Amino acid sequence: MVIAIGYPLGLLGEPTVTLGVVSAIGRSIRTPVGVLEGLIQTDAAINPGNSGGPLLNLDGEVVGMNTAIIAGAQGIGFAVPINLVKLTIEEILRFGRVVRPRLGIYGVDLSKPMARYFRLPVEKGVLVVGVLPGSPADDAGLRQGDVITAIDDEELSSIVQLKVHLARKFIEGNRVFDLTVVRGRTRYRIKVSI
Repeated sequence: MVIAIGYPLGLLGEPTVTLGVVSAIGRSIRTPVGVLEGLIQTDAAINPGNSGGPLLNLDGEVVGMNTAIIAGAQGIGFAVPINLVKLTIEEILRFGRVVRPRLGIYGVDLSKPMARYFRLPVEKGVLVVGVLPGSPADDAGLRQGDVITAIDDEELSSIVQLKVHLARKFIEGNRVFDLTVVRGRTRYRIKVSI
């Protein structure tokens, strides 16, 4: 159960509070400003004007920041997870703007059904579906079909987890890290510099 707080539709007075459930996590949606990834999906009413308001659990802890809806959909709202919000705040405080390091892959969260379908020897990680030419990933030798299972010995289960780790390293000033990659039946350790 979650609670969304905000000022919908520019209504004056006290904020509005709506109640709902987390119906999914790790959602990605396309917006006019780009793709938002790793979102919390909720049926708590989020309307125009609620953006920037908190999404709280029933213990009163902020778990996300209300961000988006899908026009025409009934009862589907999205919030940025609080760990991504905190990371963005750190970037703004340190650099004066949001700075995202670029690995240069298109990746998807690997699931058990996908692993079975592609006959992969691992069931979680980030499946590389594309590598941008000339990118750090390309320079390091990553290929389409590779599965990134860990970054600096931290096991990965999502592309968002990978991005958070990269951003944290970047903020700390560390531009070199190790990826554990499964290619076919072989496990490699690849050093990448961003």
